Amino acid sequence: VQSAYYSTDRVFTASFHRFAPGFFPALSGSIREKGGSGTTGLGYNLNVPLPAGIGDVAFIRMFRRLLFGLVKSYDPHAVVLCLGADGLKGDELIFGSGRGCDNLGGFVDFECTSTLSGEGWNLSPEGLAECVRIAAALCAGVNDVAILSAPSKEVIDKVSFQDAEPDVMVDQLTSEKKQSSSAYKANGKKRKLLILGGGGYTPAQTARTYLLCTAAAFEGARP
Repeated sequence: VQSAYYSTDRVFTASFHRFAPGFFPALSGSIREKGGSGTTGLGYNLNVPLPAGIGDVAFIRMFRRLLFGLVKSYDPHAVVLCLGADGLKGDELIFGSGRGCDNLGGFVDFECTSTLSGEGWNLSPEGLAECVRIAAALCAGVNDVAILSAPSKEVIDKVSFQDAEPDVMVDQLTSEKKQSSSAYKANGKKRKLLILGGGGYTPAQTARTYLLCTAAAFEGARP
């Protein structure tokens, strides 16, 4: 996907991934790759290399800040999420099965595939689904404050807080503020949202992940 839009400003491509030896793709993904030099695509490509072991809270915090900022700056007509379940904790690929890797892409791209045991991410299906809920709500025109104060019940119950500082936990996922129905109204600009799936080598977890992501998309876009 990066190479397809590298020389144009028609699509802003952002990729969240592991960028280290043994991870796919090996020849791209550097933070220095910002679009084709001398083309209209310069400044329309963003790579966000993430460390091994990153968990739900840190990932969601990073995701929502970048998504909100990019949407405000670029003002796209549509957002495409390409979600890979092979970066989740417990996936067979993360534990070094070495079956191969998927090249995932999109406006926002989650990619963490490797044959290096222990070098992957520590994300849960619920954490990935929360990212989908945030994107769906934003595309439905819901304001930022309402999005952040209404995490899904699954996220509050299931995500791992082991990598979070107390203030991050409160600010990001466990706010007890109750939003009225009027506060969650979609009064902002609405955008199209397309969600694509790819990757995942533990069938039961992969199926559950995409079920949660589908539900989260509907939850985030509800009236």
